[in-house]
Amino acid sequence: MSKKLLLFFATIFILVAILPIPSTQASIKSPTVYSNKAITIVAETGEVVYSKKGNYRDFPASTTKVLTGLLLLEKLKPTDTITMTSRSLQEERSNDQIIFKSGEKITRDESLKILMLNSNNNIAYAIGQRISGSVSKFADLMNKRAKELGATNSHFANASGLPNSTHKTTAYDLAMITREAIKQPLMVKAMSLTKTYVKTSRQKVVLTKSSPIYSNPNFLAAKTGYTKAAKNTLIQANKKNNITLIHVVLRSDKDKYSNDIKLLDQYAYSKVKNIKLVDHSTWKTNVTVLNQRIEGKVQTDIVIPTAFSSSSFKTKIIQDPLNYENLFSTGILPLQNLGRVEVYLKSKKMKQTNFVSSNGYTFNGDDLVIPASTQASTY
Repeated sequence: MSKKLLLFFATIFILVAILPIPSTQASIKSPTVYSNKAITIVAETGEVVYSKKGNYRDFPASTTKVLTGLLLLEKLKPTDTITMTSRSLQEERSNDQIIFKSGEKITRDESLKILMLNSNNNIAYAIGQRISGSVSKFADLMNKRAKELGATNSHFANASGLPNSTHKTTAYDLAMITREAIKQPLMVKAMSLTKTYVKTSRQKVVLTKSSPIYSNPNFLAAKTGYTKAAKNTLIQANKKNNITLIHVVLRSDKDKYSNDIKLLDQYAYSKVKNIKLVDHSTWKTNVTVLNQRIEGKVQTDIVIPTAFSSSSFKTKIIQDPLNYENLFSTGILPLQNLGRVEVYLKSKKMKQTNFVSSNGYTFNGDDLVIPASTQASTY
């Protein structure tokens, strides 16, 4: 007999009592935005709340640098430095607030601030060289990471977003990249700066930026962009009622996009609410281990911000394998982990929490019943 007995890999779908947290806002009609392309997603889940040509490809301009900044944090340590090369200095300067010289060194975190606030093309190029050896190889890394994040309709050719006929993405893809980027506190901080001091191996500089986007009361973080080919582009993350939204607008106008974000905010926050899908104080269910019914529960609530109704979600229990010898020697202990509870919207898993035993249970030889096949139960 096998030393491991699988604890019924039952895929159990349970239609639970889902408790919405009431919203105080009335629903607002879908907005008409100026920007040629726009999207709004819920940061926590990636749920799309609004889309206008959200999957159409276009030039991103300097919003590209959100992916560059993310890779900077993922691939380098805080003590690592970026060295400005003669080739990096050939890139078109975004502005003259900071001008580098060949051989100048900048720490990782200072580089991130310069990249985000100053939108510096020279340092973007140098970052690509530092991480991958060349910008072409860095672009390969960008494309690989983008696909991992669900940005599957993009092709990045450089680290800065300067014009290139093959360098295109979508509003949706940029939102998915930003969703990962803002999980990094340093990224959020860098994307929210309007003024900062930066120090390199040869200079100390004050960098500043002004824009109406920073006056939004829900503002969390942003990255702007502009090239003649792309027009104005913007990624902006806002937070309200403990719900973070990510807005992306492409082929827009600098004088128009802050109002677009305001309209998208009003619309999305009128629709998105926190829904308690699993209440840890009341949620319980039984699963079978050998021939015993084991009561299980969760230790934490599952709350999801969503614009969907509660009936759209289903809950699935995934049971972990248990060790055969342990079942007969120690049984199942109170609060022992039995698996996980997963919440799904259609076929997409949105969130999960641990599924644990409510009580303690013992077993003997009479309990030995090995399932012939995986079972599924629906309640």
